[in-house]
Amino acid sequence: MNIQLKWIYRLAIGLLVCLLAFIIYLLYPIWSGFFYLVWICSVPFLISAFISYLLRPIIRRLENWGLKKWLAITLVYLVFIVGAFFTLYKGLPVFFEQVQDFMKSAPELAKTYQSFVKQFERGTVNLPFGLHDKLNNLLDHFEGKISKQVVYYGQKIEHFPSFFVVATLIPFITFYMLRDHDIIGKYFNRLIPKKWGTRVNAFVSDLNESLGNYVRGQIFVSLLVGVLSYIVFLLIGMKYPLPLATIIAITNVIPTFGPIIGAIPVVLIAFTISKAMVIKVLITVVVLQMIEGNMIAPFIIGKSMAIHPLFIMLALIVGEKVAGIAGLIFSVPILAILKISIFHARSHFRSSKKSLTQENEL
Repeated sequence: MNIQLKWIYRLAIGLLVCLLAFIIYLLYPIWSGFFYLVWICSVPFLISAFISYLLRPIIRRLENWGLKKWLAITLVYLVFIVGAFFTLYKGLPVFFEQVQDFMKSAPELAKTYQSFVKQFERGTVNLPFGLHDKLNNLLDHFEGKISKQVVYYGQKIEHFPSFFVVATLIPFITFYMLRDHDIIGKYFNRLIPKKWGTRVNAFVSDLNESLGNYVRGQIFVSLLVGVLSYIVFLLIGMKYPLPLATIIAITNVIPTFGPIIGAIPVVLIAFTISKAMVIKVLITVVVLQMIEGNMIAPFIIGKSMAIHPLFIMLALIVGEKVAGIAGLIFSVPILAILKISIFHARSHFRSSKKSLTQENEL
């Protein structure tokens, strides 16, 4: 009877939570301005928390070597600030110069692309079973999606100056988060009931070990692939090497589909140069992905996620449908969080059921 009442209680709580979520959803137009303000204010803190999460292992290692915490944080900050300043000082002028050159060449690129589309249509006109129309519809869908993404991120760029002002707070917030990491951890531990303390700490430990290693490794691998791409693009004489290498580095964060997405603009621009350049670019992309998949990623990331590739692909498809590019980037980490949450919830219910059985036997 006690077990039945317990499950009825849990079901009632679940229904109340769902009802509350539905009410909040209905009231969203009223609270949208408030939510937007909260989100804007939260962004620098979320970014700072993410940066501190990435830097924390380095600082912890420096502390293990005998450095004081403030000295370790200062040293990491100096290296980061000097590296960032040098990269921006040397890289930004080249980046914007190449982007400006690309914008000047945009009409020529558009003509080349239209010529390619016409050749593609003539080459597929005799395909059976209506494949010609299907391929044209697929191409139109692809063009529409690309144009929507360009407009969307173009609108985001308009808000960059205001975000840049807010972003100046990020280094200071990150510093205090790193310095007061233990104090913040103790504060959150006080919010957790004592009977849940052990389980929550175990959950956070497993989450940090799996997700933290994956995120840090994925970022490092993407940066390394971007640097290698830039070097190879310079060697083969590819146009706009820095912006294209940046695109490859960013999209490489997306598992499975990221390299394909990053290769599309590179191949399209290579078409405007020569067929030989297209072959060089394709060889470059394939070789880099082989090196990453067989040498770099297994060594740096390893099998920290331990998730079957089919589940990863399913998460990527759902993430893209729900949130576009952002969904592709965050779908796998969210999947890892769900996996660890389900594992701990299952072990919790098993232990609770075992304890109840023992009590009934007594």
